[in-house]
Amino acid sequence: MLITLISFIIVIGVLTLVHEFGHFITARRSGIVVDEFALGMGPMLFNRTVGETRYQVNLFPIGGYVKIAGMDGEEDDRANGFNSKPLSRRMMVIVAGSVMNLLLAALVFIILGMVGGRPVGVLPVVDRVIAASPADHAQIKRGDKILGVDGRRFDTTAQITRYISARPGKKVVLLIERNRSEQQVVLKTEVYSGSVQEGEKIVKKDIGRIGVVFKVLTRPMGFSESLSVGIVQTYELTKDIIKSLYWLMTFRVPVDAVSGPVGIARIVGDAARTGGIMSLLFWLAALSANVGVFNLLPLPALDGGRLAFLILEALRGGRKIDPKKEGLVHLVGLVLLLALIAAITLREIF
Repeated sequence: MLITLISFIIVIGVLTLVHEFGHFITARRSGIVVDEFALGMGPMLFNRTVGETRYQVNLFPIGGYVKIAGMDGEEDDRANGFNSKPLSRRMMVIVAGSVMNLLLAALVFIILGMVGGRPVGVLPVVDRVIAASPADHAQIKRGDKILGVDGRRFDTTAQITRYISARPGKKVVLLIERNRSEQQVVLKTEVYSGSVQEGEKIVKKDIGRIGVVFKVLTRPMGFSESLSVGIVQTYELTKDIIKSLYWLMTFRVPVDAVSGPVGIARIVGDAARTGGIMSLLFWLAALSANVGVFNLLPLPALDGGRLAFLILEALRGGRKIDPKKEGLVHLVGLVLLLALIAAITLREIF
């Protein structure tokens, strides 16, 4: 539980910092006043004003925000406010947060490639046993080779994983090789609720797990190859996210497959426990790409919603939308978004 909480706070903190820094630095470079740069929500812990900007840290380390002069529909006629700048500049400020998230994803993938190398295969050999898992209780050890399950021999880890995944909460008999001798181990798989792709749909279903991490074979990569692989990974992941969002809107993805804060915390916590820092970094990159794409959806309260108003302004020949009316639309959108997050969170808890 503690690992999950700490991992979640760190990941959300990094994602928020990078996203808001994108808005902040682009606004500053565009000559726009930034009144506040805050990390966290709720009561203020401490703050410091440097120049025209107040930097603030709040009590709850979830989320954060940048307050850019004139951006939220308030009365602000300062010459260096958001609404005083050309349309192209304002668009750059809006999309900068998502761009920074995508750049973070690429950077992390590049680092993972340079440090961990490129995966070239997976052996059915236990590299790590998760604490308090069925495998741990059954005294499975690092270095054990899984030869088969329930009397069936398997050649690949994919076959083993597929067989166990299809048996959530069931007893299974593992045939393992330890110190050059074969022995059987009986255990009951744990039940994990996850989303899996079946054909052209993503479905939510129970998955069986025993709590082992198999040994991954890698080969070293230099900087140039890591750079290329990291960019391609980010591009492919972005395409998959867009496809998943399309499937969600066309009802190919059930609503209960969408993860909220609790679900994301579980994913991040599992990553930290099962794969350590490398797995946690992978999910940091994956979630950063998700945040980057999701924020560009043309929905009120999101960056994409603000961008939609700017595009509408361009189509109106440069005539600006009333900032108060736009602010009201975003406020309503924010309330609905928070209500949706609350509903998803309650569903995940109960």
